[in-house]
Order: sequence, then C-alpha cells, then structure tokens
Amino acid sequence: IKTPKVVNMFRKISSQSFLVSFKLESNISKHELIKRAYNSLLRTKSDMVIANDWTSVLSDIHRAFILDSSGKTKATFNNKKQIAKGLLDIIEQKIPKFV
Repeated sequence: IKTPKVVNMFRKISSQSFLVSFKLESNISKHELIKRAYNSLLRTKSDMVIANDWTSVLSDIHRAFILDSSGKTKATFNNKKQIAKGLLDIIEQKIPKFV
C-alpha cells in the first residue's frame, strides 16, 4: 500500500506556516538535483527545499543545497553540521515574516 506524503497535504492543513521540504536523490548531476528539488518545491508549495544526493549522505562531505521559492540557490553546504546551522540561520531570518 502506497502511503501519502504528508508534505503534499501540509498546505491544506496549515497554509500560513513556513514549510521546508527535502529532496533526496541518488547519482544525478548537481543541475538535475536542483531541477528536481525545485519541481518538488513547486508541487508541495514549500517555502524552501533542501536538496541532497544519497551518495554523499554517508560520506564526510555531505553536499546539500537550499533553494528558495524562486528556485534560487540560497546556500550550499558541505557537511551535516553546516547544513543544520545554515538551515537554522535562514529560517530565523524568514520567521519574523510569518509570526
């Protein structure tokens, strides 16, 4: 049985919330990863999407890209600590708009 993705239902439940989604792919180019992540952002109506490649998740260099709703890459990170801190910093800048 295929289960529905919660992120696809989120805007119906909470249209005013700041929504960050994640797009995980494997063995694709950076260009294709960004393209798929942006398409996912549009489909889910997210405010931001974190795009990363499974092949780098378990390595020391875990590259991730944060895209905003315009499709622009807001930040690029090279490890999990940078991703977490960078995501928090970006969300903190955006939250006053939603509070």
